[in-house]
Amino acid sequence: MEGRRRKPSDIDVASIYDDYPAMVLAQLNDLGMIPDHDLAVFARRDIGNAPHAHQHPWRYDVGGQPGGPAGGLNGIPKAVLQLQHRAGDRQVKNARRAVTTGYGMTMYRYGGTAAAAILERME
Repeated sequence: MEGRRRKPSDIDVASIYDDYPAMVLAQLNDLGMIPDHDLAVFARRDIGNAPHAHQHPWRYDVGGQPGGPAGGLNGIPKAVLQLQHRAGDRQVKNARRAVTTGYGMTMYRYGGTAAAAILERME
């Protein structure tokens, strides 16, 4: 996949930092993971209706404001464990690509610190 732009369907697991539930939706939307940017339909169909849940297994990492840019690093260890296939009973089968986000110091919809990284397992 070298040299080509990643798209949501390339991602096997997402570790989205969750300091407030609305920020999870904002980050997923910013990443292009919400079809047509329709947050209401996404929340009803893909989150609220488990039998028809979105095709990507998403993990939400909960836990306050870590302060400054540290929020950008929260999801990386969990994503790495998934890509190393060492996540135990939370393991996503055959995980090869992960997106992880950090979002902190929220100021009216926009984070004072924000980060996203795509990680890939190399065989």
